Amino acid sequence: ACLINLNYSNRKDNEKNLIEIANEAQIFLHDKFGINLTTSTSTIHSSMEHIPCAYNEAYEAMQYKMILGKGITIQYNDIKNVKNNYEYSLESEYQLINAIKVGDFNKGKQILDTVFYNNFKGPSLSIQMAKCLHFDLISTMIKISNDINVGNNSLLTAQAEAVSRFLECKTIEEIKINMTKTLEEICLSVEENKKSHNNNLSENIIDFVKKNYYDANMSVSYIADQYNINADYLSRFFKEQTGMGLLDYINKVRLDKSKEILEGGDVNIEEAAAKVGYFNSNALIRAFKRYEGITPGQYKKMKL
Repeated sequence: ACLINLNYSNRKDNEKNLIEIANEAQIFLHDKFGINLTTSTSTIHSSMEHIPCAYNEAYEAMQYKMILGKGITIQYNDIKNVKNNYEYSLESEYQLINAIKVGDFNKGKQILDTVFYNNFKGPSLSIQMAKCLHFDLISTMIKISNDINVGNNSLLTAQAEAVSRFLECKTIEEIKINMTKTLEEICLSVEENKKSHNNNLSENIIDFVKKNYYDANMSVSYIADQYNINADYLSRFFKEQTGMGLLDYINKVRLDKSKEILEGGDVNIEEAAAKVGYFNSNALIRAFKRYEGITPGQYKKMKL
């Protein structure tokens, strides 16, 4: 603490002089010793009895380096009329949670940036409310992690490390940087889980078709029911994953099996159609013409 005896009667000149002294101290310590000093000043008081009050004001102003940052001079007058409520509604939290659940980092960051901007664009939020918001945001990150980390030990470890980082933060800027980093980590984990799930699902569908191609009920809708998935979504998903439509894949598997049967020489077209899941020979003939450009009879003659 530093007591400064000012001999000016003009209040504005006194305040200006006080800031100049604080700035000079910052420059001196930085240039001579490499120390980045944060200073805070009280209001101007007129008697020795007010020294404790001046100290408390400067001490309270110093707490706002959490919001305003380090290496500056913070005046008590600038933090006297702060708000005792912060802007982070349930709607904003739900939007942030939903963005992260689908792995949309850009959307999540946009929401997070808006929350920080609305609350910290100036020293308008009390230090108590700033700390409450800090813990509220940590709580959101923990809830999201717990909701999506089923069986994911790496995410549990990352979550524990993130909480430690948050609690060590000294300024809002540090909190924002760490929040953004954690947001990105969770979104990347969600994307990796989606890719893993997608790969497993497409492999399971391929295996299901290969094992059940002979079932005449086999169709996109039939498979969708087996996996409790919307048929339209399943068609798009399978095409995205394999580059081939699911119905085309079913026909491909059936035609490959029908070729093996026809090459045996002892089975007619009707029997071959029944063995690979077609209702009649006409269905097999249509599929052959569409995908092979010839009839199954012509194919059989070519192989005999």
